[in-house]
Amino acid sequence: MVRDPLVAQVLRGHGPAVSGHTAERSFRATTGLTQGRVRQIERARAAETLAAGARAADVAAGLGYFDEPHLARALCCYAGRTARQLRDGTGGAIALGVAHRSTS
Repeated sequence: MVRDPLVAQVLRGHGPAVSGHTAERSFRATTGLTQGRVRQIERARAAETLAAGARAADVAAGLGYFDEPHLARALCCYAGRTARQLRDGTGGAIALGVAHRSTS
């Protein structure tokens, strides 16, 4: 895989010297994901502190989720596990991709 310096710059939190639209297009073409989706995945994965015994309400507040159900949906969607699975150490490895939910 060829490394895109623009994507690396965005992932480090630096504003690129191009328009936001150009940066988003390049980011998506390189990674297959939007910048927002990557931020959501990283935030959900940061919730692994549940495995260390932290309370779900504290984790939700600390990571900027609106409430515990919002955290729960993000964990299932982006980490592939529930808060209980993280806390209990069950459910296997953290998923690498985005879980696809049925729209029906």
